[in-house]
Amino acid sequence: IGLVSSFYVLSYVEFEQSYDRDLANRVYRINQLNTKEGAEISRSARTSPAVGAFLMETMPEVTTFSRMVLMGEVILKTDAGVVREKETILADEAHFQQFEYIWKHGSPDNMNQPQHVVIDEALSLKLFGDEDPTGKMVEVNSTNLDGTFPFTVAGVVEEVQQNSHMRPGMLISYSTLYKFVGQEIDQSWNWNNLFTYVTVDGATDIENVQLAANEALTKLRGAQFAQQGVNETLIFQSVSNIHTDPGYVGEFTAGVDAEQLFYLSLLTSFILLMTYLNFVNLFVVRTLSTAKQMGIRAVLGSSNAQLLTMNIADIALLN
Repeated sequence: IGLVSSFYVLSYVEFEQSYDRDLANRVYRINQLNTKEGAEISRSARTSPAVGAFLMETMPEVTTFSRMVLMGEVILKTDAGVVREKETILADEAHFQQFEYIWKHGSPDNMNQPQHVVIDEALSLKLFGDEDPTGKMVEVNSTNLDGTFPFTVAGVVEEVQQNSHMRPGMLISYSTLYKFVGQEIDQSWNWNNLFTYVTVDGATDIENVQLAANEALTKLRGAQFAQQGVNETLIFQSVSNIHTDPGYVGEFTAGVDAEQLFYLSLLTSFILLMTYLNFVNLFVVRTLSTAKQMGIRAVLGSSNAQLLTMNIADIALLN
């Protein structure tokens, strides 16, 4: 029971720590820390649209950036019926360079055009059955879009693996946003409702990159920070740490606390220790049942040291 319990707990801990491990030290999400007079006001997983382009232009270590907007629940309609999809995001074409998808149909080539979508296999089956839906139309209704609009299916991907901090069922082309708020939104520093991801060379010291990025940000927006009385600091967070660091507001989904996982690991060590001690106790009881054998050995001339050595060796080897 002790061994099986430990196995399940350790399996759970290992799984929770495996989120986006293949992207560690390569893809980072840019978080934002707001302070006033040195005191922390908020930590947010979301930034403004201008952050990605700013980092790309000022930091040579940043090779790619992508932007995403959480859409929430939308209603989809095709000839097959109506489907609700909760996991929906706006994503630009660079998103498909940073995050790996297994394509079943189509490609991300048209995701730089407005009103195009990529859907996963489960959603494709609900909307189109077993057909290849590439190029077909689907009506999307969302409060964020203020109505219902036709979208073209750019492709179908496999469902994202469970140990990913985001598992969208549908991705809408980011350029769709321009139709509703204008392309000038990309220059905004005030609409802090967008996720920014950057790709950085794996050999780069990310702390130095973060320091240099914030120095450049202060030069650019220092006067505005002084006027507002609030300072903004950009934090480069490896995507492999997102699931186990619940310290930021505005996440895709709730993660788990790394500290809790640590305590679960300690609990497992305690269970294994108790299991071992109980086994030792049981073995000692079994050893006592060999008293008659030891008595015969003593009569035949074995010394106390020999008997003790035999028992210790027996216990140590078997345990």
